[in-house]
Amino acid sequence: MLETSKHATHQLPKVEPGDLVLIAITKTTLPKGEKSIQQIGRFVQLHRDVRGESGEIWKKHWKYIIELEDVHDVEPFNLEEVQRTMHPYGTVRTHCALLPEDEQAVEEWLRQPGLPKVADRPDS
Repeated sequence: MLETSKHATHQLPKVEPGDLVLIAITKTTLPKGEKSIQQIGRFVQLHRDVRGESGEIWKKHWKYIIELEDVHDVEPFNLEEVQRTMHPYGTVRTHCALLPEDEQAVEEWLRQPGLPKVADRPDS
């Protein structure tokens, strides 16, 4: 992820340029005791992989390639530790939009002193 600033998916996400993207390690591959969200970035664009780019990068074909910017490591955290609502994000398998209250809570958490800084939205 850090090398390419790209991610891949088979589903079309609902995302806008500049949106914060939380990059989590899947629960099935996450070592016991580690927190799942370890990187963040900002959404730039998405395109259908018609040239086989995903196979070159990940050795597997994906339907869409998501391009990000400002991808960097953050202090690992679990969304459940930061969210303000009781929304069941744990059932999400691929991606979802955060509720506005939870997005604000994540942004505030990422701005804590001593944590790597998250870039502001370009339009803010």
